[in-house]
Amino acid sequence: MAKSSIRAVIVFTRADGSEETPYEGPYAKPATAHGRITVWENRMRDFETGKSSAGGQVEKAVTRWEPWPSKEAAPASTEENA
Repeated sequence: MAKSSIRAVIVFTRADGSEETPYEGPYAKPATAHGRITVWENRMRDFETGKSSAGGQVEKAVTRWEPWPSKEAAPASTEENA
């Protein structure tokens, strides 16, 4: 089974319309990443208009293990083989 990593992608929109996209994580559960997005949405909310200059989404990366090539095809000596 593949192992996954979860992260929060936060999107900040500045007054001039430009965006900044930092990433937070990795987290073990999607709920934690969703929580981080909510924290930033609330932190960047204009309480007069109710609009937030932050938003985001949750992303998942999946690590899949594959067989290493045969010994003949592998490099003779690398740190990875040590």
